[in-house]
Amino acid sequence: MKLPKKFPSETYYGDDYTVLVLDNGNKIVSSAVDRFAGDFVMVVSADDEEIGYWDSAEWKDDPVVVMGAIIRAAAMKAGP
Repeated sequence: MKLPKKFPSETYYGDDYTVLVLDNGNKIVSSAVDRFAGDFVMVVSADDEEIGYWDSAEWKDDPVVVMGAIIRAAAMKAGP
């Protein structure tokens, strides 16, 4: 699946991907295609810069570390 360079600025559920916009402006992006839903999670900044990316193989190998990384990335604030 090819992802866009820019994601919607509001929470979005489409045929290819889902975007959850957080209060801090960061976005959690995941696949939305039925059999691939949740195949990956990506956290991007309000400016659509990738903060982190995790796929299902990583979750399987170390779910606690990956979930912690996703939560930390989602909570990051923009700025210097």
